[in-house]
Amino acid sequence: MSLVLAFLLFCLGFALVVKGADWLVEGSSALARRMGVSELVVGLTVVAFGTSAPELFVNVVSSLQGASGIVFGNIIGSNIINTGLILGLAGVIVPLRVSPSLLRKEIPLCLLGALLVWLFSSAHGGDYVLSRLGGFGLLAGFAWFLRGVAQLARQTGKIEAETTLTEKVSVTRASVMSVAGLVSLVLGGQLVVDNAVLFAEHFGVSQALIGLTLVALGTSLPELVTSVVAARKGKNDIAVGNVVGSNIFNLYLVLGTSCLVKPVEYATQLVIDLVVFAGLSALIWIFSQTARGKINRLQSGVLLAVYTGYLFMILQRG
Repeated sequence: MSLVLAFLLFCLGFALVVKGADWLVEGSSALARRMGVSELVVGLTVVAFGTSAPELFVNVVSSLQGASGIVFGNIIGSNIINTGLILGLAGVIVPLRVSPSLLRKEIPLCLLGALLVWLFSSAHGGDYVLSRLGGFGLLAGFAWFLRGVAQLARQTGKIEAETTLTEKVSVTRASVMSVAGLVSLVLGGQLVVDNAVLFAEHFGVSQALIGLTLVALGTSLPELVTSVVAARKGKNDIAVGNVVGSNIFNLYLVLGTSCLVKPVEYATQLVIDLVVFAGLSALIWIFSQTARGKINRLQSGVLLAVYTGYLFMILQRG
């Protein structure tokens, strides 16, 4: 493939991602109002699952092919990018309001997920292994999360339903916009990653650096653009709910499913990455408590600084 064609495909992919995020935010928020559920519920479920779909597909295939190291690194790396880079960037653009439900349940669930992964892991030949039993445990945690979201939907439904009469977008149109947005995000993200990697290889950038930067960021591109677009549109519940929900989907559903396919083995040094993710989740909870339910620009800058430091650490680690 010529570099000119690769550049054109890269631009097309970026355009699809940006427009797809716009469709997804508008469609999902309209769908929430029409169906009488809160935007937070939609952000935690529909949007979060849609933006986590690439990780689910890639990791299940990797498990089937026996590349379990890719599975664990991809999940934890994506969650660190979600929490440090994406929330940090979105919060620098627009200070983010964090729902009380996220503070009470979902953010602590992220911390619990990191602890469960460590507890369910056992030492094996100098590495760690997350067994099928651990996979069942994580999936049980995911079922508990869905139960909590269902309760949240019932609690907020009456309040949100009052606004449905003024909503002009039909359920069909909102659904089509949401699905089209998800498809555009996935296809556009893949085009961006594939052609960015081609450029990097052409100019002699190492495979390790490509994997740690371009590919890792590319798999989180749907979450990144969706949360930034949602924040700029004032849809804070979708912006924050998308990231937190995506982290929960990755930890509990994607990793749990991957373990059922085949026990996931990962290097001991990746425990450090698990601790970094837990630390970032704790920072979000602390910042939201000290800033009266908001993550301000200064705190968002701290999240970005932590992610930058982590990026330098993994580059040094090789």
